[in-house]
Amino acid sequence: MFKLIRIAVKDVYRKAFKTIIFSLIISMSIGALVLALAMNTSINNTIDINITNSLSSREIYIAVNNSLGKTNEAYLNFLKDIPYMENVYKYMPNVMAKIDDESPLNSGGYMLSFISPKYFPKIISGQNFGESDKNTAIIPQKIYIQNGGSGKILNGSTLIGKTISLVYSNNDGSSKYSYACKVVGIYGNQLGTSANTIYIPLNDMYKICTNSGQYDSNKNLSFIGIVDKQKFVDATIKQLSSINNMTAKLYTTSSDTNEVGTYKLISKVSSYMVYSILVFILLLLYFCVTNIAIDNEKQIALYKAIGYNNRHIFYIVFSEAIIISLIGYFVGILISVFALKFILNPIIYIHTDLSLSISISLVHCIIPLISIITIAFLVSLFSYIKVKNIYPGILLKQD
Repeated sequence: MFKLIRIAVKDVYRKAFKTIIFSLIISMSIGALVLALAMNTSINNTIDINITNSLSSREIYIAVNNSLGKTNEAYLNFLKDIPYMENVYKYMPNVMAKIDDESPLNSGGYMLSFISPKYFPKIISGQNFGESDKNTAIIPQKIYIQNGGSGKILNGSTLIGKTISLVYSNNDGSSKYSYACKVVGIYGNQLGTSANTIYIPLNDMYKICTNSGQYDSNKNLSFIGIVDKQKFVDATIKQLSSINNMTAKLYTTSSDTNEVGTYKLISKVSSYMVYSILVFILLLLYFCVTNIAIDNEKQIALYKAIGYNNRHIFYIVFSEAIIISLIGYFVGILISVFALKFILNPIIYIHTDLSLSISISLVHCIIPLISIITIAFLVSLFSYIKVKNIYPGILLKQD
């Protein structure tokens, strides 16, 4: 067996130019296959996390008729013990505010809002705030500023590290309050979806909602519950609504259909890429084997003349296919790692708003290895039919 492998190595080395060309083509195919597999896995995970189980699909609005006069804390503790409930906090409606200084922002209207750092959108510059932080803010990357009869877009990154002062009113507009916060980061957004929404810490938002009159009544209380999985939302709503003084419903049904469509399109394209590349590698290896291993009928006839049978020649052909495939495989893995780190992920992170990060796992490397060995075996098996029809007698023929 080792003698047959040595023959295969010498044959590959003898045809070094063809070996290099085919190995390079295979390596680029393997690199593309690994990237397509990694992209498909990452997209499916992202769809599950950011769409199927996105925050908006798991938020429940809970209204409580507080005829018993219980405290908010008592209801919060009760709701946290509901099965599948991941988090619960007092309902905090968004509060309109304006900038109270001479900055370029003072022509716009802003929405003060809260979201737990655990569920925060993609931070593209700066950092997030913590659960216990105060007077800090995350602002959008694209801020719409009213400028006379028209508008302009301000880049939020120019405000990182600066303190902005906002003014908001109570429900009837009779009182005004100020809120100063330091911008610690910006999140990616599209105008029309989350334009001019400023996220602030939980305790700050509680205070603002109290000042603006959102919690004046203790008879009717409202909470937001977050279910750990989207598939448990309906059961949780049914359970909460069965309690006498409570009603529950899905907080919002809105979703970014453009983002959903983009994810699904990329997922479909990456799936097609996987199948197309596998077919391409199959055809490429067949062409490679027939051009390197069995292109010279006299060489095959000579092997048979000195005592090698069809099975021995199959082992030689298969060994040559494996050698070329493995050279292409290892180079292809290096190409895919390089392309992912320095090209693909930076493009996704800088030039898109997709919450997507692609990574290569061991499975993504093993699948192409198993595939290419299987394809090499099948190609060698197909070539075996041609080898069987070559006889030593052709050595006696004149050229």
